[in-house]
Amino acid sequence: MPFPTLFQLAAKSVARGIHDETISLDSPLDTKSSNAIVRELFKLDGNNFKKLEVFKNQLSVTEINFPSCEIDAEAVKNLSNFNLVSLDFGEIIEFSGDPWGVGTLDIVSLLIQSTNSYSRKSMIHLGLSTDQEFIAGWEAEVSEMLLNLQSIDISLRTFNERFQFSNFCTCFPNLLVLDISEAGDLLGLQGIKTLKNLQKLTMRFLEFDDVNGYKELSELKNLKYLDVSSEHCNWEETNSIRYMLAAGVRMEALEFLDCSWTSVTGHELKTFVNNHPSLKTVAALCKFFFQDWTFFLFIFGTYFSDKGGLFRKAFRIFFIF
Repeated sequence: MPFPTLFQLAAKSVARGIHDETISLDSPLDTKSSNAIVRELFKLDGNNFKKLEVFKNQLSVTEINFPSCEIDAEAVKNLSNFNLVSLDFGEIIEFSGDPWGVGTLDIVSLLIQSTNSYSRKSMIHLGLSTDQEFIAGWEAEVSEMLLNLQSIDISLRTFNERFQFSNFCTCFPNLLVLDISEAGDLLGLQGIKTLKNLQKLTMRFLEFDDVNGYKELSELKNLKYLDVSSEHCNWEETNSIRYMLAAGVRMEALEFLDCSWTSVTGHELKTFVNNHPSLKTVAALCKFFFQDWTFFLFIFGTYFSDKGGLFRKAFRIFFIF
């Protein structure tokens, strides 16, 4: 692990001073410093977002990433003091004033209260990673509010008749980055071909029984990054690579694949790599591969037979014992 830089140490020190209420900031800080300080501040205590109001004139914050914590109306209102380009609510636990009795959250109202006009025009990333149900039609209203949104995290979301994946994709056709990890009741990726500019797709611990649910991945001509990894404790339960092979998926621009902690075999990964010549990096952090020497023979054979050196320069694969 590299030693922290002086900049990182300074950010930690200022954050600690704000947390302990032992520091005063006499002049405004630049954006880079402000964002770094707020990140460290949240690491110390998730409830430190309440201190942002005190330093709203000194911190030029553009990125807010909430940890898992209770978010009240006052905290949300304070966010409108900053011109944000990235807002991640984390796992929203509580927001007073919303109809929790019926199990829905008015995310549209939450965004209206937490952003000023500049933020709504400039926002490029929105994080809504929660299993809390939102009001019906929220995706259409949010897409009209945040016209320049390029990245969205809706991991843990549950899909149903009120919230359909195809409708979501239609509302956000300009997305470059999408995270749907651990989505509930998602039966397939039908509709994802609408996201013609998508470059990065994260779908950890997610698998579809019907191979047709993967087919539209071939329509994503700009997809460079795909994460289908799982969790350490459940690595035997998912194998999206197998289903993508069965569906005949070809992603012509794919450069990075993470299939860590899944039950993919060496033969399956070898086939997948052969089907995607643009791949440069594969992350396969799993002891499982060391039971299948055919994959190592493939990697080393390809490496040493690559006379032009292109494969040798571009391809990297990572394992962990």
